[in-house]
Amino acid sequence: MPVHEFVFSLELSDGARFDAMLTDLAKAVLHATGCPADGLAALTDILRRTLADAGRGRGRCDMRFQAQGGELQIGISCAGQPERRTTFTLPNP
Repeated sequence: MPVHEFVFSLELSDGARFDAMLTDLAKAVLHATGCPADGLAALTDILRRTLADAGRGRGRCDMRFQAQGGELQIGISCAGQPERRTTFTLPNP
C-alpha cells in the first residue's frame, strides 16, 4: 500500500493524563505507515520523557506527525519544554 503524504497534529490540555492514548496513537500511525515495530519503543521512550518534563501533566501537550519525502517526522512538546523530534524512514511503496 503506498504511503501518502499527510500532516496530523493533536493538542491536549494535559499530556500526562492522556499518556496511554498518545502511545496508542503513535503505535497506530507507525503501523499505518509501515514503520517497523521496534520504532515504537523509541517513540514511547520519547513520549514518556517529554511528558515527565512537562511537570507531571501541568500543561498543554502538542504532538505532530508528518509524512513527507519518504520519512515520518514526529514532534512532541509539552508545557513550554523544547520540542523532541524523531524521524522514521518510510518503507518503499
